[in-house]
Amino acid sequence: MVVSYLVPTMRDWVDELRADPAVIGLPPYSVHRWMLFCALGGPEQADPAVLPLGFYDRRTSVVATLVDGVGPAGAVPLVAGALEGQYTDTDTYRSLLDVLARLPVDEAFQALVDRARHKYVQPALLAAARAYPRRALRLLAPAAGTPEAEDILRAHLLTHPELVEEMLPELPAESRAAVDALRETIARVPEASGDALRRCSWTRRGPGPGRRPSRSSSRTWPRPARAASPGSPASGTPGRWTSTTCGGG
Repeated sequence: MVVSYLVPTMRDWVDELRADPAVIGLPPYSVHRWMLFCALGGPEQADPAVLPLGFYDRRTSVVATLVDGVGPAGAVPLVAGALEGQYTDTDTYRSLLDVLARLPVDEAFQALVDRARHKYVQPALLAAARAYPRRALRLLAPAAGTPEAEDILRAHLLTHPELVEEMLPELPAESRAAVDALRETIARVPEASGDALRRCSWTRRGPGPGRRPSRSSSRTWPRPARAASPGSPASGTPGRWTSTTCGGG
């Protein structure tokens, strides 16, 4: 296995390894299997039914070398199969989804669409739709019957209206019907005209609700009357008015 890893151009050696029962029988958590995946040189050598990605084979560096060797389309079955495999933690799961979102083939995008209801998949599907908008429209439209795919397709229609108009005649009849039905549910807020903006409350002069009038206002406000103390001359009530002087004099 080490020789095939060091000399991956010898594809017949790799084929011999793939047919070796001792290699195929290695457990998924074996620390040696990753070298075989880095030695694969064609899509016909990538078969998840014979040799799926194991625990140490799902590292980013191994998967990147695998994609380079077997091509994006050849790597999809292995990467997508690893999402369903054992010993896949959250970080590895997200990393595999990110790989699928970056691969420029329909098979990778479809693998995300098929798993749109699963946890952590929607962010990867959104990223793939942004990276490949034409592919997204073609493959999301047939899946518009599912709520998760429909939400992403609705956002896609709002983001790329010109692309939708361009590609709509090319889509199959069912896809066109799904896109048209979804576009009818999208309500765009009409733009306000200049006259409407000039009539808005924030363009008028004067204090608005909850605002105090400015000091320069011409309105005069009455001062509240001061209440007189009982027994004082201003109170008009009987009593003794005593004046005191500071110092008690």
